[in-house]
Amino acid sequence: MSRRRRRAKTARSTTTSDTIWGDVCQRIADQQVIPIIGKNLPMKQIFQALPTAEDDSTNQLLDYRPYKPTVWERLAANWAEDINYPLPDRYRLEAVARYHAFHHTTKRLDIVSSKQDYLNFLIQSLYEVAEQDDTVADLVPELETIVPPPPLTELCKSLEYPPYGQADSSYSSLKLLAQLTLPVYITTSQHRFLADLLEEQKLEPQVRVCPWYRENPEPLEIERDNPQKPLVYHLFGLAEEPESLVLSEDDYMQFLIKLAQPLDDKNQILPPDIVGRMAESSLMMIGYELYDWEFRAMFQVVEKATQHRRRGNLLFQLEPSAIARIEIDGPAAQKYLDHHFKREQYRIMWGDSEAMVKELWQEWQTWQG
Repeated sequence: MSRRRRRAKTARSTTTSDTIWGDVCQRIADQQVIPIIGKNLPMKQIFQALPTAEDDSTNQLLDYRPYKPTVWERLAANWAEDINYPLPDRYRLEAVARYHAFHHTTKRLDIVSSKQDYLNFLIQSLYEVAEQDDTVADLVPELETIVPPPPLTELCKSLEYPPYGQADSSYSSLKLLAQLTLPVYITTSQHRFLADLLEEQKLEPQVRVCPWYRENPEPLEIERDNPQKPLVYHLFGLAEEPESLVLSEDDYMQFLIKLAQPLDDKNQILPPDIVGRMAESSLMMIGYELYDWEFRAMFQVVEKATQHRRRGNLLFQLEPSAIARIEIDGPAAQKYLDHHFKREQYRIMWGDSEAMVKELWQEWQTWQG
């Protein structure tokens, strides 16, 4: 066995065991599990066939590392190409978004417009993917005539994207998570995919958006203890409210500054109801990249909400997008998380979110008998 393979095996030794699945299944039955779902679900499925910008410098930047670029790195590189981003880190979406906002905005209204530009870019990227798909390519010209364009989720329905909308994709991770019908879902996705899937379960999800960008926001109305109305909390914003999107480096910094302040009536970034539930529940973080701003910010949210934690455990599923990083940094990542969550019972799963959720679903079915 090569040294690299030995490293990979060592990193994977920190994953969950049968015992942790048993604990998670029991707490699912008790309705005391909160999935924290990253933007990868289901965006990496939708954009997996995305063509990359043909600019030579972009390709060199994406190819020099010993792992395949993520969907978000390819999206960032394409957007950077579109707006003539001049710096070498054009594979970092947060940096590209900051450049676009800085050079195209002078007031608050322009910030909204800048974020709408990003959403429009995503829609155009979806059309590019669909044009390469013989099964739906003929639908694209008609969809492009719709002004203003529908939200990304509606366009995906028209194109039957992603695969969870198809009958033969019973193990789609997001759909399976929705079928658990838990009382609370927290997501850093900025689209309504999860809420739509909950509606397919004949539920009435309460979709709420984190008011991190508002001064003195009104308390969010959340109905508790109604199994027909699970809460879907969009922590980093929702596309239907462009100003709410946590997108650029500046957005992340403002979000973290607000998070660091005391949680009270003037700071509703984490409503008391959600903090209380997080303190009492097992948390499953699914679909995150260890090195992304998204994970780093969400990590701080979990730490803030669980500082007075009374029960439960933490399960991190981290995407294997940078396999070379995982092989080298698996033990380092474990040590880092040990330091921050030394008081908690937690496990790390290195692996694809689809495989992890499929395994959870199978264990859940077995547990129910």
